[in-house]
Formats: sequence, C-alpha cells, structure tokens
Amino acid sequence: PTLAGYAAAAVLLVTFVIRQRLAAEPMIPTVLLGRRSVAVGNTIFALVGTILIGTFFLITLFLQKVQGYGSIHAALIYLPVPIGMLLGTQVAPRLMGRGPHNVLMTGLLVQAAALAAWALSISEHGSIVVTFVVPATVWSFGLGMSIVSSFVVCTMGLSGPITGAAAGLANTTFQAGGAIGLAVLAVI
Repeated sequence: PTLAGYAAAAVLLVTFVIRQRLAAEPMIPTVLLGRRSVAVGNTIFALVGTILIGTFFLITLFLQKVQGYGSIHAALIYLPVPIGMLLGTQVAPRLMGRGPHNVLMTGLLVQAAALAAWALSISEHGSIVVTFVVPATVWSFGLGMSIVSSFVVCTMGLSGPITGAAAGLANTTFQAGGAIGLAVLAVI
C-alpha cells in the first residue's frame, strides 16, 4: 500500500503541474516560481515548519513519557515556548531594516545554537529548567524571528495580488514542511 500511495501522489503531482502550466490563471502564478527570493524563502520555510512540528511532537513525548508529567503539568512547563516565540515575532520586524535575509539567518542561527545546546543538555535526570525551559525558550525566540522573516523574504519585491499568492504559497509550504517532518519522525 505504501508504494501505491507514493505512485498515486507522484501521478497527482505531475497532473497538477501539467494542469497549472496549461491554465489561463494558475493557482500558483508562474512568475513566482522564477523568483529566487520566493524559492529560497519557501525552502527555508519548509525546513522551519519541519523543525517546529517535529520538535513539538518529540518534546511532548519527552515531557509525558520520559519525565512522567501529566498533560496539564507538561503544558505548564511548555508555556515559556510560545512566549519566546511571541517575543521573536515582535523583535524580527524591528530588525528588518538590516535586511530580511539577515534577520532570517540570525533566527536560524539562534535556533541551531539552542537546539544543539538542548540536545547536549537534555537528560532524564537533569533540572527541567536547565535541560528544557531555557534552551526551548531560546529556540522558540529564534523560531519566531524565522517565521516572520521567512514570510518577508517570500513576499519581498512583490506587489498587488501576486503578493497574496506568494503568502499563500509560503503558508502552504510551511504546513507541508511540518506534515513531512512529523511523518518522518513518526517513522523513525
């Protein structure tokens, strides 16, 4: 059944591409596909979605299955994560004057450093504040910066209705990245 599903997905994707190339008004305007900023922004946005959803899944399992916290207690421990993300989304626009690509790179580097520190410090027996709360909050701050700046990179230099199409493509790419990341982690 898995190979048949992949084959069906491939056929549907090829059919969609052919249909879009022949359409008078395609869902994804062809002018978007030739823009480097759209391609780079969407590729990075897919990666951000993969990391976000996959990390949420793994950390929920860690807090509940390894650490033994109930769902409410785990949610309370997780509370600094959306706060960090909110702060990142508030800081990113203030830094856009330095260039959206630079803000995106900064957000990605903050995430990478936090994930590395997290991976090195996480432990079944360590302090939950040191091994989870601090690195997770720093990671989510970088994530918030990356989400905002990815949208800007995906839509910069565009105007009119095509901007909406670029934003829709970015959102779809982000969600698809999350779905793929979660599927890969579930298999592993």
